[in-house]
Amino acid sequence: MSSFFEVKNQTEDSAEIYIVGQIQTEKPWWKDDEVNNENCLRDFIKTLQDLKDVKNLVIHINSPGGVLFAGVTMYNLLKNHLAHKKIYVDGSAASAASIIAMAGDEVIIPKNAFLMIHKPVVGVAGNALDLQKAIEMLDSIEVGMLSIYEENLINSEDKDIIKQMVQDETWLNGEEAAKYFKNVKVADEVNIAACSNFDFSCYKHVPKELIKNEINNTNDELLEKEKLKKKELELMKAKLRLEIS
Repeated sequence: MSSFFEVKNQTEDSAEIYIVGQIQTEKPWWKDDEVNNENCLRDFIKTLQDLKDVKNLVIHINSPGGVLFAGVTMYNLLKNHLAHKKIYVDGSAASAASIIAMAGDEVIIPKNAFLMIHKPVVGVAGNALDLQKAIEMLDSIEVGMLSIYEENLINSEDKDIIKQMVQDETWLNGEEAAKYFKNVKVADEVNIAACSNFDFSCYKHVPKELIKNEINNTNDELLEKEKLKKKELELMKAKLRLEIS
């Protein structure tokens, strides 16, 4: 099983899919032989092809976002899948991952988990014409992205509110998301420490809950590494004592 996606509890009629980490169109070439935490569109397509006959899909999302084109493709693939789709946001569904979450017939977001929407971003280098083309492309992408959010609004009159949220980079917890998007249900708070492995540095308004978990988890990792170092040192000392004796 690929490290990008994990299918659990698969039966003839149902399956669970876990989408965790950075959403990418392709697996980075320098990580071909490494276990890493990035999603790959190619693997997602294959996963859904293998599950084409199931009637119920439970999808867990915990992602800081990634390539928007991949996210939109994943959204369309899920939307067109005939199964009933129940999506859980386990920590964050940010940026492109928020698009994927919109494909759910049911979307469960805990009180302390987040859906984040913002303007599309692209890296570009070149002359003024190249930059102008990039601006036009981003504007076109934003229109398509907004149409997905708008299709899932409870009240179509909230289009301008959502558009402003996209402009501002807005993080919506479960209760806030349920006010605007249909199919969203609020769940009790969960442990979101797994988000601490994600890089949120490119975002401006990351909720303190996610930052706090990142700090706490980093401290725990440092303590664990220190314990391992001490254990290795004790083993080396014991080995030396045996050799001397």
